[in-house]
Amino acid sequence: MKTIKNKLLTIAVLLCSVTQSYAVTQTFDDWTSTNKINNSESSNTYTFTTKGNTILSFDWMVSCEAVFDEFVAILDGSIILKKSGEYNATYTQELSDGDHTLVVKYMK
Repeated sequence: MKTIKNKLLTIAVLLCSVTQSYAVTQTFDDWTSTNKINNSESSNTYTFTTKGNTILSFDWMVSCEAVFDEFVAILDGSIILKKSGEYNATYTQELSDGDHTLVVKYMK
């Protein structure tokens, strides 16, 4: 994972994969926010269908101005991450069978 730190550049990075019990791993393209202007938003949407025991796992990193800028991840309409400041972590959650939507946003 690339880490870029610069007072003028704020970023959110997502590396995402879905692993199912029958040994199928679906990997999505990496996403890096591109918005650098105040009062702007950058987002990406991932859609996928799961069957059997499924784990959603993604590495995420945000480096932004605390309080004013924010990284948000929304899974099936529910906010699962909402962070501002300096973070670098992995999110993991077991998923039920069915269709899912993961939306990631960076708001400046």
